[in-house]
Amino acid sequence: MISRIQLATIVFVLLILLSCGPKKDNFGAIEDDCQKIDIALIGSFQTSHLEGTMTFSGGLNGSVEIAGLDYNDMTCTYIISDCSSQKMSMNCEGAPNETELEILSRDSIRVGLSIYTRVGT
Repeated sequence: MISRIQLATIVFVLLILLSCGPKKDNFGAIEDDCQKIDIALIGSFQTSHLEGTMTFSGGLNGSVEIAGLDYNDMTCTYIISDCSSQKMSMNCEGAPNETELEILSRDSIRVGLSIYTRVGT
C-alpha cells in the first residue's frame, strides 16, 4: 500500500518529468515547414541591436520593406524555394543576396546572424 507521502512524491516527480518535454514553438499542430514560414513571414520584426524594422508580406514569396535609422530604406523581393533548407533568395534594388532564414517561432525569426522579434500585430 502506498502512503500519501509516496503518492505525493510520485505525482511531484511526474509533473517535473512532464514539464521537461520538448518546448512548443507556438505553431500548435502545424508541422509543415512551408506553412510555418508562410505564417511567420507576414508582419513587422525588429532586432535589439539595430534601429528599424523589417516588414514582410507574402509569406514564402513576397517582399520585405526594410526601414529605420540603421537601415538603408528599401524594399526587397524574396523567395523561399526550399522550405526545409530555409534559404532565402533576396533581390534588393537589383542586388541579389542569398541568406539563411530560420523560423524560431511564430513571433521570432533569424535572418542571417540576427534574431528578430515580431512587433505590433
